[in-house]
Amino acid sequence: MSRALDAATFSGLEALTGLGMPPERAAAALAAYNGVLGTLAGLDGVPFGDTPPAAAFNASWE
Repeated sequence: MSRALDAATFSGLEALTGLGMPPERAAAALAAYNGVLGTLAGLDGVPFGDTPPAAAFNASWE
């Protein structure tokens, strides 16, 4: 499932939240958002195997 936004959807969200960004800043924010999503999508292919969730980590030296 793609979570990338197009300019029209981003503009609608911006209006809904009342951010009032200048168009050039909105374009930069949209590009950054979609870029981060692209980077995070690469993590889907990482095989974690038997890695326990962080909540199960015990950092004590006992």
